[in-house]
Amino acid sequence: MTAMVETLSIAPEFEGAARVGLLEIDGVRVQESPEELKTMLNRLADEFAGKYKDHQPGEIPMVKQIRAIFHRAGLDPTRYRPSRSRSCAGPSKARDCISSIRSWIW
Repeated sequence: MTAMVETLSIAPEFEGAARVGLLEIDGVRVQESPEELKTMLNRLADEFAGKYKDHQPGEIPMVKQIRAIFHRAGLDPTRYRPSRSRSCAGPSKARDCISSIRSWIW
């Protein structure tokens, strides 16, 4: 294995809001997720759906952080998002949102 070192930098407007990381892995195989992982993700989905069921998406801490990155870039976060994340819009959609995110993994 050969190590390459390059310098990456982040624009000043993203300081403290975003980080850059790089990971290179050889020999990765794509396969069906094990049932244990699916069960764990379903449990987490239920936990977060219950925790945030009465919150607007913009009130959820991680969503706030991601939206802040868009704002720092001068972008409207509601305009630039994966189309599947539209299922997260509005109250009482937490379960749908988590299910959508989970489906991106499998």
